[in-house]
Amino acid sequence: MKMKLKIAQDINFQGQVGRSIAVDEKLNLQVGQEYEFFHEVESWGNRWSEFHIENYNTIEYHFSCMNAKGHEVDYDEEEVEILDAEGCENECEVLIHKDTQKFIITFVSTDEDFEEMRYYEVELEVAK
Repeated sequence: MKMKLKIAQDINFQGQVGRSIAVDEKLNLQVGQEYEFFHEVESWGNRWSEFHIENYNTIEYHFSCMNAKGHEVDYDEEEVEILDAEGCENECEVLIHKDTQKFIITFVSTDEDFEEMRYYEVELEVAK
């Protein structure tokens, strides 16, 4: 049976992805720095994703990146079992392995934006 890591390394997708997280403390993100993956394999969503954050931390970040490469989950029986993803088809999940590519931060919204929108927007690009 495949493992999540092996699935993530089977690249079948390139396009726009997004990821939302909620944390307790503000992250120190700077334009020009490399995005640091929080996990070896991260779950992102394609542009049709309907992912909802499942914790109650107070500071939300919404990351987006164009032309990212990853494995778009096809929700076949084996992948659903491995990823424990039953009923998650609307998440339109794209698995991205941290060694597949590097992302560079190109935009971080301001504290004033956060006060208005209640989240920080972070734009990334694939490093060349």
